[in-house]
Amino acid sequence: MDVHTVPGLNFFADFASPLSFVPHWNNTDGGADVDTSRCFLGVDRFAQWRSLLPDGHPTIGLDEHTGVIIDFNKDEVQVVGASSISLLRAGDSKTYASGTSFPLREIGPLSLADGPSTGIPPSVWEMVNNAPPPAPVIDDVPPADALHLADERQAARERKDWAAADQYRRQIADLGWTLQDTPDGPKLIKT
Repeated sequence: MDVHTVPGLNFFADFASPLSFVPHWNNTDGGADVDTSRCFLGVDRFAQWRSLLPDGHPTIGLDEHTGVIIDFNKDEVQVVGASSISLLRAGDSKTYASGTSFPLREIGPLSLADGPSTGIPPSVWEMVNNAPPPAPVIDDVPPADALHLADERQAARERKDWAAADQYRRQIADLGWTLQDTPDGPKLIKT
């Protein structure tokens, strides 16, 4: 099929800017024979596709298992996941690794709309504007007594004292923690 564009989801219409996301940016399923990067288009066909976009149209290439969190309040884009993202804008390309962040203005002149402009029902817009603040982060660090009981349970297991190991597990549960056995050793999870 010849390279062409089709209407997208237009998620950023209410933010006064077009923006394209290209997943599977770093795909290598084709091996040495077929370039499957750029969402299986390959570098050459991707360049053809980009030439069909309006001037200045920003594109974010998302490596596999990688994403972005766009925070308008902080004016920040955070890269999360396994690899990196590539930001292409006006002939310029920048790469940002997972765990890094960059100013939102690097993408372009995005701005939060004052109200719905592309069909978002007013009731949904009102829900967004009146959303409750995020819940506080719960401290998931096990207390010293739960950690001590987990160590004692592990010692009982090594002695093959299954009754004692079960008793320690119940005591840990009484403290509000679940003990999960993993290949890397026991793990305490807040219940």
